[in-house]
Amino acid sequence: MTTGTAIEDSLCCYCSMCCNGSLFSHAKLDDDERARLGDSVFYEDVKGSRNLQFPCTQLGQNGACQVYETRPAICQAFRCSLLRAHDREELSLEDAKRIVDDAKAIKARAREAIDAAAVRLPGVVKEARISRAMRALEHEHEAGAEELSDTAFKRAKTHFRLYRAFIREYFSSKYR
Repeated sequence: MTTGTAIEDSLCCYCSMCCNGSLFSHAKLDDDERARLGDSVFYEDVKGSRNLQFPCTQLGQNGACQVYETRPAICQAFRCSLLRAHDREELSLEDAKRIVDDAKAIKARAREAIDAAAVRLPGVVKEARISRAMRALEHEHEAGAEELSDTAFKRAKTHFRLYRAFIREYFSSKYR
């Protein structure tokens, strides 16, 4: 088995779930990294902190990081549980990539179910991150939106829960 950054680069760039909004909404950076990256990649939170926004603007069309070699330190330090399992040689690169493919497929089914449930609720489907879209859908359901059927809502919620459980199992969002 090949070790080192070639494997890490391959798996990380293949996956990109930590920077496409699947795991995180943002990352905190130091002042030097903020200055290096420029204003276009940030959002300001309610406390006035400027954070790196996800999905990251540095992801290419193929989903791989365009600045991988010079990415921020917090991005370099993060190692999801899938990558850690691969590092311990508990998973081959091929098996890890299959898990990534499964995660992306489960996310796509959850997104389709949310979008289908929210077809008459245009504000919900506009949300880029799936977790925000699900929260918006839940808000509409709690408010008793007549345009939202209980069946469609339950289907969306079930698919979303499956997605979140899969993410928690394989892509733990804890920093090492």
